[in-house]
Amino acid sequence: MMRWAAATGFEVPETDVISGSDLEEMPPQLEWSEANAYVCRRFDRTEEGLPIHIEDFAQVFGAPLTHEAKYDSYGYLAIARALSAIAGRDEMLLFLRRLVFDILCGNGDSHVKNWSLIYYDRVRARLAPAYDIVPTVLFPRYDQALALDFVGVTHFTAITRDRFRQLAKKLDMPPQAILAIVDETIERAQDTFGTSARALTAEERAQMEAHWRQVPLLRGH
Repeated sequence: MMRWAAATGFEVPETDVISGSDLEEMPPQLEWSEANAYVCRRFDRTEEGLPIHIEDFAQVFGAPLTHEAKYDSYGYLAIARALSAIAGRDEMLLFLRRLVFDILCGNGDSHVKNWSLIYYDRVRARLAPAYDIVPTVLFPRYDQALALDFVGVTHFTAITRDRFRQLAKKLDMPPQAILAIVDETIERAQDTFGTSARALTAEERAQMEAHWRQVPLLRGH
């Protein structure tokens, strides 16, 4: 998914999947039982190792530090509005593009701690790189829904073009502009899917394509 996101044009850090036995200096309270581990190079450090300020949207909103708060405190509209106010319209539009990608790849774990602001120059906020895109639709034990409220719905099968029109109205933007972003993002991502998703098994590819048929927003693409 991270390679696919990069091929679609999103900024992502260096990532890999390694053997769990290769993990070193893990916290003693964390018992790792999985065969593999997803690793991500830190992007909140300069090349010299100096810290770059970053804060996820749980911090931005002052949400409680609980598991439930990651999913129940705020919706995508709140993130979009905060981004527009803090970082500007372009960063908010980038957020919308990534949200469309989350819908396309079936990421039901896109909660407030998986969206962050980063201050490369210590002054201006930007949307931080995508760092944790998970295709939860490939795992039946997870709900087939977004992690946060999306204009009154969460289930993938309820996400329609009309929902994006409602979102545009709430953001005081022309619906045509938002739908153009939606269509462009879907087309670009689907164009790069074949080469970027080679790690998927035939069954997983079939599951992903079945997901596309179930989401009204994606039909016809």
